[in-house]
Amino acid sequence: LFCEGVSVYGPIWDHYLGYWKQSVMEPNRVLFFKYDETMVDPVNHAKMLAEFIRAPFTGEEESSGTVQEIVKLCSFENLKKLPVNTSW
Repeated sequence: LFCEGVSVYGPIWDHYLGYWKQSVMEPNRVLFFKYDETMVDPVNHAKMLAEFIRAPFTGEEESSGTVQEIVKLCSFENLKKLPVNTSW
């Protein structure tokens, strides 16, 4: 039902579309990531996010692999192995 647009808050696709339109009108205020695009190029999206929050990576951080390390630490593969997520 959810994928068909049925939810407590109304059609979810209309909700998403509102954010997409706002991100086009105000790119400095609304950052819209698409999951598939983010998964294809997570490093670039991490850089985009850092720039959006006005804390861009320095040249030294980029050249030393800091961005790649952050992406690795935040990956689903890494997060699912954390003790908090494996001990029930």
